This record gives sequence, C-alpha cells and structure tokens, in this order.
Amino acid sequence: MIKNYFLIALRNLKRNKAFSAINIIGLSLGLACCMLIYLYTLDEVSYDRFHQKGPHIYRITANLTNPEGKLNQFGYTGMMPGPSFKKSIAEVEDYVRYQSEYLTVRVEQELFDQEAAYADENFFRVFSFPLLSGSPANALSDPSSVVLTARMAKKYFGSTNVLGKTLELKTGNGFKPFQISAVMQDAPQNSSIKPQFLLPMQISPSGNDKNWANFFLNSFLLLNPDADLAKTENLMNQVFMTEAAEELAANKRNFGFEEKIRFGLQLLEGMHLDTVFRADNGLVDASNPVYTYILSGIALLILVIACINFVNLTLGQALKRSREIGIRKAMGSRRSQLIFQFLGEALVLCSIAFLLAAAIAIVVLPYFNTLANKALSFSYLLNAKLIIGYLLLLLLTAMLAGFYPALVLSGFNAVETLYGKSGVSVKSLLAKGMVVF
Repeated sequence: MIKNYFLIALRNLKRNKAFSAINIIGLSLGLACCMLIYLYTLDEVSYDRFHQKGPHIYRITANLTNPEGKLNQFGYTGMMPGPSFKKSIAEVEDYVRYQSEYLTVRVEQELFDQEAAYADENFFRVFSFPLLSGSPANALSDPSSVVLTARMAKKYFGSTNVLGKTLELKTGNGFKPFQISAVMQDAPQNSSIKPQFLLPMQISPSGNDKNWANFFLNSFLLLNPDADLAKTENLMNQVFMTEAAEELAANKRNFGFEEKIRFGLQLLEGMHLDTVFRADNGLVDASNPVYTYILSGIALLILVIACINFVNLTLGQALKRSREIGIRKAMGSRRSQLIFQFLGEALVLCSIAFLLAAAIAIVVLPYFNTLANKALSFSYLLNAKLIIGYLLLLLLTAMLAGFYPALVLSGFNAVETLYGKSGVSVKSLLAKGMVVF
C-alpha cells in the first residue's frame, strides 16, 4: 500500500510539472536558508567544546570597582594569580597562562611579522590540541623551543616534517635561534584559542612581573571535577587579599590606586558568547548570542513561510483533484487512506526539495562564509546525530506542509465532488490568514 502511495505521488508530480517545480523550488530555497543558518548556529554554540577537560576549565576574570562605584570587568590577569591559586587552593588542579604579541621571524634570511603566543609548558596537557609530531609533555619545556601549527610549518618550510629544524626570532638588537620541538594540528574553526606560533611562557618579556594589579594576559584554571565554583572563587579572593596586601597598600599610598579587585571564574565553553568577559586579548572570534537568536528566529520564520506557500499552492490545486478524490471515495477509499496518500505526496516533494536545498547550500556556502566571517564546512553536519536531525526536520516539514491539505482534500463529499462541487471554501478564515501571513 505504501509503495502504491508513492507511485501515485510520483505520477501526480510528473503530470503537474509546473506546480511541482514551483512547490519544490519554494521549499528548497527555504530549506537551504535554514541549513545555512543552522550551520552558523551550530558553529556558534559548539565553540571550545572539543577539549577533553573543557567542562572543568575556567578563565580567571577580574572585576574592578572604583571609590565612586564604577565597575570595570575584563577577562585578563597578570602573571601571579594562576600559580598562586594552584599553590594555595586544593580545588585547582592546574593553570595555564596565555599571552600574545607580534614578533619578527627570520627563516633563511627572509623576514616575517608573526603573531606569536607564550604559554605555560602544560598547555597541551590542559587543552586538547593534538600534535602531528613532538611530545605534549615537553614541547614547551625548553626556553629555546618553539611549536608551530601545520599551516605555519608549511608557510616557513613547505612541509610539516620540520621537527628539530631551527628558525630565528628577533630579541633585543639581534636574532636568537629557536628549535622546533613540535608541530600541532591547526586549531579547529570553533576554537577561541587559535595559536599558530607557540613559545614557552618562561621567556615572555613579562615573565618576571609580580604585580597583582597588572592585567595583560589570559589565565586558565583546571578545577577538580567536584569543585564548588562559589567556594573556589571565595578562596581565590582570600589568597589574593593575603598575598597582595602589601602591594595594594603601596599602590594606594604611591599612586592613589583605590579600586577594589575581585576575581571570578568564567567557563571556557561559555566564553565565545559572553558579552561581558569577551574572548579577546589573544583570544579570537568573540561573538554575541543575540545574532544566534535572531538568525534562529529568521530560520523558523522562513520554514513556516515555505510550508504556508506549499499549503496554499496545494489547496489551489484542489479543484483539479476533486473528481479523483470523489472516484476514490466512491470505490471505497477511507479518509485515513486518502490522508496518507496526500502526506506521501508531500513527503516525496519535501524529499526532493531537501536534496535540492542541500545542493544549493553547498554552492552558496563560500559566499555565506564571507558574509558571516566564518570558515564553515558542510561536513560539520555529517554526523549520526545531525543526520537523524535532518530526517526529523524532513518529516516535520512534510507534516507541516502536507497535513492541512490532506485533511481538507480527504474530507470532500464523494457525491458533491463528482458533480463538480469541491467543498473547499476560498473564504476559509485559515486560508485567508495564511495568505496574509
């Protein structure tokens, strides 16, 4: 029976080529828009979620309140908080500091301006950035070592097989050689941390800064899975007030610095869409969740409009189908059978439209990336859970687009339809409402 429904559906599509083409094109354009917006939304909410220890990694934030009550908030610290909190707080398992600056690189007498980052030697043990070569345990342990991404290795040497090779960095008035200790995979698109050129934190020009009131780098803490966040933040501020007491008193006495400083914690996985403690100062791609909400609303609206167009076009064909329905009812077809037939036709149309929408989305994706300032790939959507999601979206679209026409058309009176009376009122409030919408 189901096979028969689909055969009838294909024959009706073939018989009404213009109607089918208009319906399919309308649905496919709407679905293509939804797919592109879904890609954008999926990318936005997936930022920094690929790290194995991600649910327990937090960035240290700072709140500065001046005597007038004005509040300044940012996600930076100095050199001191990370190691001090690890030393004094049992809930803190580890810390990583991350600082970026531009350096001059010399490779075989050719000079390059390169954005580089300094990181603590446990960087690859806390964050899940796979290495193509080298050991994560000691990639940043030697002060004369450097870690390149695959992209940078190809840029400088034309290959990723560069372990042990050297390049030179400008330090002071001269150049100093650094040996490549590891090559890491390029960071994923959905990462707020995108290092290209990593150096040991111990050689940072700010490495000896002992001031708690300086804020210039990102500090991350790896907490114990059972850590209480509020308790940990209170302990952080107790450590700060104890260790920085003399410094704060001197700053007040010598510079009139009276700001009250309170440290907090920001979950790594929530950093990308945070509008207060933004992912900047060496971190990248900070965004605003309002764009995701707006685009998701637009996608839903486009899908509803495409389904309404489908319903209106299908009802417009009602008169041409009325005699067919009347004959089927006269021959004993039940209303449930007719509903399944029309839903089957809607499913066939939607399936064709879905495939066409995927093709349109793939073709348009490079232009969408330019518009959205992204580097999205359609392959992001090719996993089991999302394929199931596509199928559910297809069924939902078919139900939305086909259920009302099926309900109306299957309700025709057999005798009236054979005499040319369709029973469909063009003055239907719902039909007029859909047109207005």
